[in-house]
Amino acid sequence: MRNRFSDWPRTLAVLLLLFTTSFALVTEVQSQDLPLLSGEIKTKIDNDGIDAAKEFFDDIFPDKLGMYKFDNQAFGTLASDYMQAGNMDAGLAVSEMYTALLTVTIRDLIPPDVAKMLAEEEEKEKARKQQRAQEAALAKEAEKKDYEEMMGPTRDDLHRFVGQYGDPGNEDTTRRLWVSQTCEGRLVVGAMMGDAAPWYLTSAGDSKFTVDNDWQQLTVRFENNSSGKAIGIIHSLNFLPSELQRVDDLPPGRSDCMETGR
Repeated sequence: MRNRFSDWPRTLAVLLLLFTTSFALVTEVQSQDLPLLSGEIKTKIDNDGIDAAKEFFDDIFPDKLGMYKFDNQAFGTLASDYMQAGNMDAGLAVSEMYTALLTVTIRDLIPPDVAKMLAEEEEKEKARKQQRAQEAALAKEAEKKDYEEMMGPTRDDLHRFVGQYGDPGNEDTTRRLWVSQTCEGRLVVGAMMGDAAPWYLTSAGDSKFTVDNDWQQLTVRFENNSSGKAIGIIHSLNFLPSELQRVDDLPPGRSDCMETGR
């Protein structure tokens, strides 16, 4: 008697083949019945504008993509057609949508184990970036602390020194010094000539300020009136007279709240 299960493997293979073929045919028919996504996007752009097309795409992406047929080649052609016609904004908008669609398509084709590995690597990279950001923040904070220790305490009365200092009898403004302050409350002195970097000074007394390091050396002392406002400055620079008088307010473009120099 013939075993009715003897041909089961062959029967199963035939059934699987028939099922796979039928499923592919049904999927193709269903896909053909769906509206082309590229056509919908083109209609939106041409009739309602780029913003309306973007809003439409954002509404269906990615959860409602199954309602449309993603025609890969047609999407690329649409972007190219807009650009060749001179409508760069529309071409770029379609290109962005195209890139998003390709990303989803490629992601869906990745095997689960590979997708898991990529996701784990992405999480590791996020952790590395976060760690680098934390290290950079700590380094910046340490640099700020070192700078503050080097520069000494800030002051809130430096506005009385702010202004231009020069020879009242010499109208050449390039022969002057300007004095300002940082927003944190430290004195800044600069020359009106050229684009030389200013000096950021440390308080060494009520009206005396200094800086002395490998690239800057300067000492200044202000002469004040009875109300404590500076009327003159004595400095250690060798390219200007050592004693100058306050002749004006800060020149245009100079602020009395400067960014801290490093």
